[in-house]
Amino acid sequence: SSGLPTAPFDPERLAAYPPSTLGGMLRLEMAARGRTGEIAGADELGLADLPAPLDYTNARALQCHLIWAVVGGYSAGQLDDIALAAFQMGQFRHPFSALVVGLTVMTIAIDRPQGLELVLDSIFKGWLHGRETPLLLGVDWEALMGLQLEAVRDRLHVRPFESPMAAALRKWSEGRGPAN
Repeated sequence: SSGLPTAPFDPERLAAYPPSTLGGMLRLEMAARGRTGEIAGADELGLADLPAPLDYTNARALQCHLIWAVVGGYSAGQLDDIALAAFQMGQFRHPFSALVVGLTVMTIAIDRPQGLELVLDSIFKGWLHGRETPLLLGVDWEALMGLQLEAVRDRLHVRPFESPMAAALRKWSEGRGPAN
């Protein structure tokens, strides 16, 4: 495709969908994260000035970030956000996603924080999830808003992300933390 995609998903329009549908879940996710759907506006970033297909790809990636989080099963946690960037990198080699992942890896290489393995595992599993999931960039999301989330996942062959952070928290709560 070329040219900029339609306007981002409108929370007021999404309010018409029941909470169990993709549209309803996207609206709830937007409210929970305090976002309108886009990470940053295509106009603000000057994406219309890019040649096709970069104009479309970059604008759509910004618009669909939260919908990919919902359909892909990514939480609002920082590690899942990094994993979602890696997912996008695995899906279509998005430069912004590569920059986020690269800066994360550089930071952990310098700072050597506790939980380094968890960060790297999140990045790797997010990228692998992106490679194993059929391409989502060109999906007509607007046509799927009224469907239940599981029906959308089934139709698009998307399995939910298995977050390393969620698994680590489950282990910790069961008394099987890192030292056990």
